[in-house]
Amino acid sequence: MKRSNPTQSKAPGPALALNQDMNRKESSTANILTALAAILIATAVSGCGQTAYHEIPEDEWDVGSDDGSYTPPGGSNPGTGGTVPALSYSFTITGSGGTTPSRTFSGIRTDSILRVKVRAQPAGNLSLSTGSYSNYNGSYGCVAYQITVGGRTVTTQPLKIPGSFSPVSSCQNAPSEQVIDFSDRITSNVQITVSNPRYDYYCNLYMSGAMGYAYPYGSLYQTYCSAGLYTVYRNHTVNGDLEVFVNGS
Repeated sequence: MKRSNPTQSKAPGPALALNQDMNRKESSTANILTALAAILIATAVSGCGQTAYHEIPEDEWDVGSDDGSYTPPGGSNPGTGGTVPALSYSFTITGSGGTTPSRTFSGIRTDSILRVKVRAQPAGNLSLSTGSYSNYNGSYGCVAYQITVGGRTVTTQPLKIPGSFSPVSSCQNAPSEQVIDFSDRITSNVQITVSNPRYDYYCNLYMSGAMGYAYPYGSLYQTYCSAGLYTVYRNHTVNGDLEVFVNGS
């Protein structure tokens, strides 16, 4: 009786070995291309800062008004100490019902930092529907603005015009500028709106005696001085500056 020999494995033929080698090369090439694609995507979305741009969903916005104060750590520059200059804007607005009750600045892009410095400036000439009235302005020594970004509105503290005097108590030791942090309101197209200014014009007018009342008595003193800043008259103009700090500035 003959014993059967166990089956021996045969070495792959030349064609099979060639196919296996080609498959290994294709797999390696695909892995390299996948890695390169991931690097390119990460670079594209990273923008100008250190983190990728992200948009806060609208339903997460906390719409409302607050003081919005931001104190820069270790210095007066509210940016990141980078080399990109802050964005600078100047604005002139009127009271409600006037020719320009608000100003909006758009097209601002950033990754994760958005801080707005508001600086008070002296009054401009009256703004009428027929043009500016060059011989008079509603002069003020102290002013406040509303700044709105991404559904969040912040009313600045009273801001004093440098070198001026204000009889309103909350203005006498007031700063001339304020920084507000809107980093939680970043979208793909940031818009900053300035509106609803208030000033001490009427208190100054009362204190000068132009209203015919003796300081400190009379109901107008309570209305225009004790109560703080008052709504800007529709034809009066209020000026100011914005500095916008983004990633890299």
